[in-house]
Amino acid sequence: MKLTKLIEKKRPVTGSIIEICIDDKYYTYAQKLGNNAGSLVFFDYYDTSRIEDSRIFNTLKKLFIITIYDSTFKRSNWKVFNKIEIREEFKILPLKFI
Repeated sequence: MKLTKLIEKKRPVTGSIIEICIDDKYYTYAQKLGNNAGSLVFFDYYDTSRIEDSRIFNTLKKLFIITIYDSTFKRSNWKVFNKIEIREEFKILPLKFI
């Protein structure tokens, strides 16, 4: 399954895959895990090439899960470009420490 064209500044929803460009050179990816909580799982991917096949997200290892503010999406170059089913292991979020 090929990824769809990047959707500029679209607000992410549950299941959205987010492409994050670092230093205009490297790419990493995250997935939004909930609508009201800004929880994202970041995947173990850091490369100069973009991911072209969304099936790879079913096999990538998790780096960490973090909660972010919605304003992060408005003020950054993070782009939503696909939406896939959340893996079973990510459906129960870890406890949050404030």
